[in-house]
Amino acid sequence: MIAKLSPFYRYYGSYLLRLFGIFALLFYGTSEVVMRVVTPGRRFYIPFLNQYFNYLEWLRKAVIHLAWIILKLLSYPAIIEQNWGLAIGNKHVFMAHECTGYGVMAFWIAFVFAITANKKWLHQLKWIAIGIAAICLVNSLRIISLLLTMHYHWPALLPFDHHTNFNIIAYIVLAVMMKFYINHIEGSNEKGIRPA
Repeated sequence: MIAKLSPFYRYYGSYLLRLFGIFALLFYGTSEVVMRVVTPGRRFYIPFLNQYFNYLEWLRKAVIHLAWIILKLLSYPAIIEQNWGLAIGNKHVFMAHECTGYGVMAFWIAFVFAITANKKWLHQLKWIAIGIAAICLVNSLRIISLLLTMHYHWPALLPFDHHTNFNIIAYIVLAVMMKFYINHIEGSNEKGIRPA
């Protein structure tokens, strides 16, 4: 049956299997496994992994510190609270692990690995790093907008909660990055970077 499928369906079928397989591994591996072993009080908590391999905490600190730097550059008296919160005056934003954007990052990583079959890891890692940095920037801007909205008592820009607003904006940024990546691959075909 598979041999009778046209090359079009074989190509896109294998691409979709890779994309959703890698995404599921990264997303559910983070939400179901990593969070259980790095969160104190959970059944499978492992202090060693929490101290040395808690990449969710690294992401959270990166987003909070980037938001703090931007606010300082804009001359706002921002304060980092306990490495997972940010405050201006008496307005506070605390960031849970679920708010780090790991779902959007997992999709970006899966996309980069699924679309290219080359063995040039540096090429893939460069694009993964660009994507993660862009998603962290969007997330930091979300933190800043939340703080400034509370500080100045502005009405909400969109009728959704801030998490949904972040997802909408992050997936728009992700779609733009995907287009740039595909254009980059198409422009690099003569260099040996071929779609999978």
